Amino acid sequence: MKKIFAGISFFILTLLFIIFAYDIFLFKPYIVRIQKIIDEANPLYRNPPQILLEVAILSETERRINSYVIQRLLNKFEKGKQRAWKWHFDYAMWSFLFPCHFSDIEMFSLWCELAPYENGEGLNESANFYYRRNIDQLNTKEVISIVAMVKAPAFYKTNPEKLKERVNDLMSMYNNIGDLKN
Repeated sequence: MKKIFAGISFFILTLLFIIFAYDIFLFKPYIVRIQKIIDEANPLYRNPPQILLEVAILSETERRINSYVIQRLLNKFEKGKQRAWKWHFDYAMWSFLFPCHFSDIEMFSLWCELAPYENGEGLNESANFYYRRNIDQLNTKEVISIVAMVKAPAFYKTNPEKLKERVNDLMSMYNNIGDLKN
């Protein structure tokens, strides 16, 4: 029994050491770059309209938003230079360390800033591209369509009927949530 306990203790201590070392040597150098993206992001993302927050979480869930941000940042910083096993290891470590260094609203700001659309990145830029208005000036259906397109902008551009279906599904889910609140 003592050997099992010693083995488990050694494994846990080794794992903690690996996480600590990864955080200091491999993750912290990116924190400045990530914080710069957050600081330069549209101020609207730090205090988003309630509808944007609700629709995004309804569409993507908080866990998928975090996962999406980490994937986009790893691809942005590494630009395909990694082997698959290294990318997956980095993804696992970043998934663990990100919440330790960044708040939920910072993660949401990153998601809004990194969300792709036809001509670039950013939900507000997408709103300006498609509707010629800032995202806080859009109606519910327009916000839902902008958020829906994040998943696959090129696909929805060539399949407008699929976008319409997705928007209608999200609109229905959003209205059902609203009914539950009342």
